[in-house]
Amino acid sequence: LVAGCQGVKQAVSTTPQIGIVALLDISASTDQEALRQRYQKEFLEMIEKVAPHGVILCADAIRGTPLAETTFPVRINVAKMSAINRNDFILEETVKTAKDSATKEITKIFSENLPTQRTPILDAIEVTSRIFNGEEMKGIPDRRLVVFSDMIESSDRYEFTRAVLNQQSISTMIEKDRKAGRIPMLGGVRVWVAGAGAGGGVDLSSAQLRGIEQFWSAYFRAAGADLAATQYG
Repeated sequence: LVAGCQGVKQAVSTTPQIGIVALLDISASTDQEALRQRYQKEFLEMIEKVAPHGVILCADAIRGTPLAETTFPVRINVAKMSAINRNDFILEETVKTAKDSATKEITKIFSENLPTQRTPILDAIEVTSRIFNGEEMKGIPDRRLVVFSDMIESSDRYEFTRAVLNQQSISTMIEKDRKAGRIPMLGGVRVWVAGAGAGGGVDLSSAQLRGIEQFWSAYFRAAGADLAATQYG
């Protein structure tokens, strides 16, 4: 009986099942039309895939000072269609509306913001933890962080184009950030990266790019998040 009631509860529930926070790199190294078109295309494809399950999605650019400037102007909230009230026509219209809204806001982000000279990805990720651990995503079982970036940190903390990233140096960097309280709480969050190595990465060696990937793998692991190798690309 309990199992049957649970099945009915799932059938009528309209609570979004997926929560996504997306960050878009607008640095000079990614200021390329083809790359930004790729970001937008993959962003819209993501919406199309997750909308039928119900989704809360927040997105913003990685700005020069993320801790002060990140406001997540792109906000999409699509209720889950239950097995009882599912209507394919309404779903199609809902997805179209969500994609149109996202297209407008992302175009605005790229057109109204000058390319940043530095890319403080770490600070931007730190801000996302406020969303993931806030009321907006409370009770959402599937939480995802999607970063559209070449993943080359360029900030007062680290400059990846000059850093030597190996197992020892990465461990030291992570421990330093941990002691400073700079590792965000991202327990249970799954991470996707789109554009790693593109943009500014074309000027780096294979060894440097591998070191950058190893850093992010270690960093997200320390934050309690899951960045699978197949989700970094």
